Amino acid sequence: MQKTTIEFKNPKQFEESLNSYKATLLKDNAYDDLSMYFQIFSTEIKEEVVRPIWEVIEAVFPGKPWFGHSTAGNVDDCEITSDLSVSVTLFEKKTTKFKLLHYDMAETDTVDVANKIIEECKNNSWVKAVEFYLTINPESPSVFCENFEVLPEDIQMYGGIVCTRDITSPDSCIFSSVGGFNTKGVIVLLFGGDDFYVKSFKVSGWQPIGRNFVVTKASGCTIYELDGMPAYNVYRKYLNIMNDENLFANALEFPMMYQHNGVTIVRAPAAGNADGSLVMSADVQQGSMVRLSYGEPNTVMQAVQNEAKQLKNFNADQIHIFYCTARKVFWGLDEPTTEIYPFRNVKGSTGFFSHGEFLREKGNLNQNSVTLVIAAMREGDGGDSCDIEAFDEKSINTKLPLAARMATFIREMTFELESINSQLQYYNEQLQEIAVTDSLTGLDNRLAFDKYVKDIENDLDSMTPWKMIMIDLNGLKNTNDNFGHEAGDELLKAAAKVLDDTYGNIGHCFRIGGDEFVVIIDADENEMNTLKHALIDAINSHNENSDYKLSMALGIGYLYTREGVRKSISDWKMQSDLDMYRDKEIFHKAMSRTGLRY
Repeated sequence: MQKTTIEFKNPKQFEESLNSYKATLLKDNAYDDLSMYFQIFSTEIKEEVVRPIWEVIEAVFPGKPWFGHSTAGNVDDCEITSDLSVSVTLFEKKTTKFKLLHYDMAETDTVDVANKIIEECKNNSWVKAVEFYLTINPESPSVFCENFEVLPEDIQMYGGIVCTRDITSPDSCIFSSVGGFNTKGVIVLLFGGDDFYVKSFKVSGWQPIGRNFVVTKASGCTIYELDGMPAYNVYRKYLNIMNDENLFANALEFPMMYQHNGVTIVRAPAAGNADGSLVMSADVQQGSMVRLSYGEPNTVMQAVQNEAKQLKNFNADQIHIFYCTARKVFWGLDEPTTEIYPFRNVKGSTGFFSHGEFLREKGNLNQNSVTLVIAAMREGDGGDSCDIEAFDEKSINTKLPLAARMATFIREMTFELESINSQLQYYNEQLQEIAVTDSLTGLDNRLAFDKYVKDIENDLDSMTPWKMIMIDLNGLKNTNDNFGHEAGDELLKAAAKVLDDTYGNIGHCFRIGGDEFVVIIDADENEMNTLKHALIDAINSHNENSDYKLSMALGIGYLYTREGVRKSISDWKMQSDLDMYRDKEIFHKAMSRTGLRY
């Protein structure tokens, strides 16, 4: 597989160069045996500019396929080349197969075109790679991408969106020997055969920073809101980037990342609208999570070098480069091909600066932005293995003020994290309080009681003579049945109040069940008697002024026996329970003598 670049200055010079090249080929090959195609790269979109090129090709190499497209700049052997560049690919293996397709999308919609490409792949079982060149269309390229998961996963797909030097312009064009010239369509190249091999991959190099944002409102390429606020606010608040004509250039070091089809996709803001929405380089789905990222020159170059090592033993005959124009802006006009330096030892490379890049990953075709997509090809064992050259370790600067942007980002993110941490601390305190508090009475609940008792159990050195008062309301069911649950709730709240008023200053009160309460207290017998009388007085005082009468059964358990032996917690609880049930039985017998039932 050989790549040859033939310069175009004017039709006469080009024809002479092509004839010379043809004569060289025919020394060892019959014309009909030549398997080849021509690719025309043009920064111009005018048909009258590119037509002379293909007319010369057809005159010198009749019947041989050619195609071309507009670009934002051309790359040859990892260097920027002239505005009009012609590359010739010659296949050396007879088993290698190639097919050129051209679809006019002005006449056929995107889904139909995708289905036709799928059908071509199914009808040609030799296909191993699908390469395509798509014009800028009003319809989102994401629609085009959504259909190819039906193809076998081992078919690699890659390509780019063609454009012009003015990357904000919607104009672009494609042209070919099988479809003529048009401004809305796609050119497709099918490669395959027993001795054909391809490896495609992408390079980003951008690193995530900050927190995730939820895309709360979006449609197509436009993000209206992130976390419920205008999308642009993220760039203004964290990076001090203005919503003006320089937004695209200033935000290039900080594109957004999000997960799509199981892979990380990069999206750069192309422009900002007056309402604070952002027009992205491709679709971003509503409900997805996005995160800002940053590009640091040495980090980006290291990512390229790491990926380039994939080619060291692949022995590529040539590579095709789909190079996002946003990266060209990132590096500046002086050295826009700096980052592809490691690929210079590959025998032949062609490429162009694109509006967007495509790569099939995990069975899904994805549109990327601010990305470098590489497709390496070979026939048979390929050429000699190539050394991947290392970058110079010296710092390389872009024209964008990364340090100043990062300083703003760190400051704002620090303030935000401090605020979030304060809120989280407050909410955690609230949640902890809610977790151990009975919502109806305001007393501590069963969870708090269990922990309190567990702490007493674990404090084996303590000799505190704890008492446990088990309380059960008399007649709560009767109140609920006769007056409703609201009345029962009032009775429970009244019980909690008289218990807390009586024991709360020196003991700990809990509601542990429906009508069950517990008090844990450290008091001697005299204090216990005094408190019991105080409780009776509080109950009587309540009953004098309330329609719902309060009555309690009480039982007392002692942690230590009279001989000073410490009981187990279960025995302690059991003593309190039994004593309380004895008191409750006395209450029921008294009620039965009056003819009342509780």
